[in-house]
Amino acid sequence: MGVATALGLALARGVGVACLSSLALRAGLFPEEGEVVALLDARKDRVYAGRYDVTGLARGLQPELIGAETDVAPELLLEQIAAEAPGRSLAMVGDGAIRYRTLLESAGHRVLERAGACPAAEAGRWIHLVATLPVQQVALRYLREPDAKIPPGLPQAGPVGA
Repeated sequence: MGVATALGLALARGVGVACLSSLALRAGLFPEEGEVVALLDARKDRVYAGRYDVTGLARGLQPELIGAETDVAPELLLEQIAAEAPGRSLAMVGDGAIRYRTLLESAGHRVLERAGACPAAEAGRWIHLVATLPVQQVALRYLREPDAKIPPGLPQAGPVGA
């Protein structure tokens, strides 16, 4: 609903749209941490996760994604982190961090105070750093395939503005 509203308003006003990652926005709330793992509860015993270097925030840069944002089981995420950053205690944020707090903390990571903070104000601080796209070029990036499928034989949706 939020994306549809933003696209509709941008189209009506003839302006571009700034596209920001909700995981990066959450990581950006904690610039003092150096490295942050943002987790959103993806349901079905999974999280959407992104690991970010946030050291550039003090210089006006966005968080730098380390690897890729993923849809992953929390246990598998911990295995990946252990392989990539052995022995490190990383800061965990987002509602996924709160949901899986016990698991994350038992693996030696820290679920930060304010882990569930809303990143809306952070988006306002970054908007000038992000190039805008014409509405017709905006493409949503989903980390998981949708459960609902268009039955065979029915027409597929076209691009926005088509």
